Amino acid sequence: MHKAGMRQSTHRLTCPLMNLAQAAVVVMLLAACGGGGGSDPPGATSQSASTSTNDPPDPWASAQAQVSNFGGAATVVDPGVVGSNTSCGIEVPCGAGGIILNENCSPQAVICGPTGIALDASGNVYVAGGNAIYRFTPAGVMSVFAGGVSAGYADGQGVSALFNAPQGMTFDANGNLLVADSGNNAIRMVTPAGTVSTVAGSPTRGSADGSGSAATFSAPVDVAVDANGNIIVADGGNSAIRKISAAGAVTTLAGGPKTSTFNWPTGVAVDPSGNVVVMDVGANKVLKVTQAGVTTVAGTGGAGSTNGAASAATFGSTGPYDPLHAPIQYGPAGIVVDKFGYMFVVDRGNNEVRMITPSGVVSTLAGQPDQTWGTSNGVGPAALFDTPAHIAMDSNANLYVTEDGNSDVRRLSPVP
Repeated sequence: MHKAGMRQSTHRLTCPLMNLAQAAVVVMLLAACGGGGGSDPPGATSQSASTSTNDPPDPWASAQAQVSNFGGAATVVDPGVVGSNTSCGIEVPCGAGGIILNENCSPQAVICGPTGIALDASGNVYVAGGNAIYRFTPAGVMSVFAGGVSAGYADGQGVSALFNAPQGMTFDANGNLLVADSGNNAIRMVTPAGTVSTVAGSPTRGSADGSGSAATFSAPVDVAVDANGNIIVADGGNSAIRKISAAGAVTTLAGGPKTSTFNWPTGVAVDPSGNVVVMDVGANKVLKVTQAGVTTVAGTGGAGSTNGAASAATFGSTGPYDPLHAPIQYGPAGIVVDKFGYMFVVDRGNNEVRMITPSGVVSTLAGQPDQTWGTSNGVGPAALFDTPAHIAMDSNANLYVTEDGNSDVRRLSPVP
């Protein structure tokens, strides 16, 4: 696939989700609509986890996914009902507590267009939405943790700090929340007390390595932390995976704007062996970065929803171009890896959550492929999603997935 332009907003990265770099998306969107088929190969298991005898035991090894809502019911975005603001990214107050929305968001939305998600050691769930980061208690009670309605770039305490369309998030070993502040081309840190600072990058877009503000990023989309405390960044606009050391030095692990290693990396995680696992939504592949280089974990590169062996599996929608959903359908898609090495992938183009076992078997945990949007809860294929974005896991192996199409958070629990 190639890269082409998509309109930008100085206020937020989402329409309703994202403001990706000008040289990055439209051709990718059109290309993602073509490609491979969506049927399963003979003998593949489409809706339940399939493992080999070499795979370690895991709560998800032979489980189905029970899908439910977290933090409030889904509030469906109706793309056919446009509010008073017709420019993507213009925000107006709505909902309880002055929560923001864009022109297509339901006024009843708790958070409009949620993107990044992470959980702390106490089970609190943190969700990025608009230009703010919200905290939910395990019971689902919400408060604003940092940022607010207005887009901007400012360090500070809690709501006095400013973000510009924050995306993927994760926690470090000290309980600090790390945020890919995509609209500001920066990686930000929020302490447990809510103090926001900048780790690296600045509103200036670029691809330079260096330290602190001397380093530049281009619409970073996700972050992860390795065992040594290094921050791994999916630098979407640069088609690169970057590393920030504990001392703040930024280097490029793999890829870059002048290479073809990645197309549009949108999700990043670290596996139990310390390898970096990447969801490259532009290439319809899951990739792995090791000291030996970059290899394919799963995906042929063609679009589809085929399950089974990693070498035959496909990701991404084959549905026709839909002007109501396509601007968000192929946006950031996250990935998380558990302590056993099982990978859980948001297949955004297919409205599915997929699993890859350590031996490379791909299966669908929940959702239905192609342009099957919905809000239904239930087990496996009975559950329907609308443009899921990022994913996180709690200590009990429950998965949490943000959906900008439904303006909600869904919880997936393993059941026999």
